[in-house]
Amino acid sequence: MAREQNHNPEETALSMANQKRNGPGPSAEATERFIIDGLMGGVLTPRVIERLVGSSLTAINLTAVRIGATLPEALSDLAVVRETIDRNSSHLQLVTTAADIRSAKAAGRVGIVIGMQDTEPIGRNLYLLRTLHDIGVRIIQITHNRQCYVGTGCVEPDSGLTVFGRQLVAEINRLGLVVDLSHCGPKTTLDAIRCSSQPIMCTHANPLAVCPSPRNKSDEIITELAARGGVIGMAAWSPILYRGNHKRPRLSDLNDCIDHVLRIAGPDHVSIGTDLCDDLTPTPESWAPSYGPGGAFPEVTAGLGDWYRFETTMAEGLDTIAQMPAFIEVVRSRYDPTLASKILGLNFMRVFETVTGG
Repeated sequence: MAREQNHNPEETALSMANQKRNGPGPSAEATERFIIDGLMGGVLTPRVIERLVGSSLTAINLTAVRIGATLPEALSDLAVVRETIDRNSSHLQLVTTAADIRSAKAAGRVGIVIGMQDTEPIGRNLYLLRTLHDIGVRIIQITHNRQCYVGTGCVEPDSGLTVFGRQLVAEINRLGLVVDLSHCGPKTTLDAIRCSSQPIMCTHANPLAVCPSPRNKSDEIITELAARGGVIGMAAWSPILYRGNHKRPRLSDLNDCIDHVLRIAGPDHVSIGTDLCDDLTPTPESWAPSYGPGGAFPEVTAGLGDWYRFETTMAEGLDTIAQMPAFIEVVRSRYDPTLASKILGLNFMRVFETVTGG
């Protein structure tokens, strides 16, 4: 999705020059360095696997099923991902619990959490959630951008969670799957947070107060999510990090998003979900129909300005997985060590362990 670019030394220097924010006091668990990306949408090509191995990442939530898939398409996509993990077992490990993430880390492998970004494949058959659980799916976003049986996405007038949607959230809770609300409309998001018996995640969304995209979350949503133990992951995808200044977002804008969530929700409810999609759409021609200004969701990608194109899909300084180590060091240099550990992985781990049960 994004071309390889050199890390920007000016951006790193700017971020590292910022005063470190004070987090809570040290804890024993803060010494565990889990680096977890709450959302990556790329393809596990040999190049992506090589980048993951060198990325310092402990685990990622991988979007394993194409958006809007039929059930046969979803099962095919899941089979491909499972087979790829098995064929690369010296580098990758399927993880379904927090204990699996710890064992992957101990073995020097990158943990792969299998995620989905909509519930289209299940239609109205709740039993299929059990099938997906048995295959290894652990994070399910209940709607993408549009309306579905469950509720409303972020680019349509939002009528909230449907009756079926409430049944679906209850079944997801019962099975020990994580509810993801990143692309949901505001009413659907609040309804799902309030009816869920488990903490939920917005794995890849930014504060609306900082970046005014329909894909982002209001302060009301973020504080409600936090009050119920949830986590929101900050994303580096340019259209939802753009601040209306007619230029490409930078890592300093991502820093500002983190700081805003810290101010309104505290240190236990912010994480990272970069939305990096290496090799998903590797050319301008494959990128434009889905993510270009006139692509599938112009409500999100149109009107950004001439700066937005294939080469600027991600924030400057985080174009590919290969640049994750430098980004990680920016976070560690900016925040107290305990707080940095929470942002980079422990907050995700807490919710994942609470929901999956191990």
